Amino acid sequence: MNTRRLGACLLIAVLMIASYSARAYAASLNAASCASSDVQAVLTSCSNDVLCDTVQIPPCSATWSTPVVMNANAKSKSLKLIGSGDNTIITAAVGDALKISGMSGMSWRVSQMKFVGGAGNSIIKIDGSSTNWRLDHITFDSGGGAGSLIGVGSKTYGVIDHCTASGSVSEFVNVRDDNWNGWMTTQSFGDANAVYVENNTIDWTGACWIGRPAVDGDRGARVVFRHNKVWNARIGGHGFDTGGGAGFQSLEVYNNEFHYTRTGSGCPVWDYLSGVRSGTSVWYNNNWDIATDVEITNINIILRDYRAEAAVPDSNTWGVCDGTHYMMCSNIDKNWKFLGGSTVNDCVEGNNAKCNVGYTCKWKFCSGNRMRLCDPTNVNGRDYDCTNGGHGNEGTCTDYVDGTGPGGYPCRMQNGYSTNMIASPVYAWNNTYTGSSNYGPSGSVKIRAYASQIKENLDYFNAIKPGYTPYRYPHPLADPSVPKIRLN
Repeated sequence: MNTRRLGACLLIAVLMIASYSARAYAASLNAASCASSDVQAVLTSCSNDVLCDTVQIPPCSATWSTPVVMNANAKSKSLKLIGSGDNTIITAAVGDALKISGMSGMSWRVSQMKFVGGAGNSIIKIDGSSTNWRLDHITFDSGGGAGSLIGVGSKTYGVIDHCTASGSVSEFVNVRDDNWNGWMTTQSFGDANAVYVENNTIDWTGACWIGRPAVDGDRGARVVFRHNKVWNARIGGHGFDTGGGAGFQSLEVYNNEFHYTRTGSGCPVWDYLSGVRSGTSVWYNNNWDIATDVEITNINIILRDYRAEAAVPDSNTWGVCDGTHYMMCSNIDKNWKFLGGSTVNDCVEGNNAKCNVGYTCKWKFCSGNRMRLCDPTNVNGRDYDCTNGGHGNEGTCTDYVDGTGPGGYPCRMQNGYSTNMIASPVYAWNNTYTGSSNYGPSGSVKIRAYASQIKENLDYFNAIKPGYTPYRYPHPLADPSVPKIRLN
């Protein structure tokens, strides 16, 4: 190679290296301000640039009247939105002011910001299918206008840690999963397949508790709530009784501090310490510190099932769990896909009255998998959907919404059941309270059930769960000692 050609090649190489180096420095881009338009512009640019993974927001304040959308997609692989701590102040004047989504295999992180106010269903909305995300060091000064500060709306798992909430009462986090299909997906305690809520401070001492729990959810939600400090909020979870969807599926609550204080005249009486209406759960090493002027009518963790309790549910809920042979309407197919409307409906066998116009009382359940729908009038034979549906032999098409035991036991998705309606009892141990004026200065907190269909020493035990091992703490995504692997 002659000198001139060698020089040209070296020049090209230098220019290529310089060009790559210049783009490498674009791994972090700065938003010009806190304005939603400025933040959105940089996020959009970054999510379409394989070399950019971080958007920095400077110290500033702004009102977001239009949601900001952050998407960790196949191009970006990972994406981070980092503010300047409490010096980055966002007034949330629209529902879902920050909407975050991540694809399966992608990661994202949002950190170091303060949100004020709130409106709509939530302030921060999380969707997608990523199982590798972190929401941390966020301060919420709630105006009470948002139903939840954080809403998780699909089958996506990660960690919410080191956040602080105060102001007017909202739910801290509301979690939904994959709805009916979530109840056909294997559930295990102590693994990463859950939304982890750890090391947060939820402080509602400035306002009366108005029924909004620290954690709530439905549609197959899987949550681990651990090492948090909570004032005037409890743990909850919907069942197969409201909202037209599947119930909460899995809950682990441990090593938390709960503080119940009287925060003003006219504040409501606490009817119980915490409770859930569906699925399987473990509760241990929690303490409730109760101010002496706070009235507690029940010093227990309560397992409920509105369909099985004395009050008849209203017209927007499922029928009463009492042994009635309920089936499902035909506005869904056997994979729970909607063919009409936006909710499934139960119906009484042989009676189409509760189904939407144009639909009939159609579906029963396979006896070997009580989430699998089957058509008892299938022309291919009564049990065709259970034995030839591509899922193996799942019994016969003989089961109804609820069980065949006394009072419809087991009620659909009641406490003590999990994936495919297989028994998975609730356990509680080493939970305590201190300071109550009407129950004594200290004592143990036990599980109790309101409905007779939820049976002690069958569906729940006040004992250590055999073989249980919690997931590692801190969560690996929030543990500074764990090396973070850059996905792109």
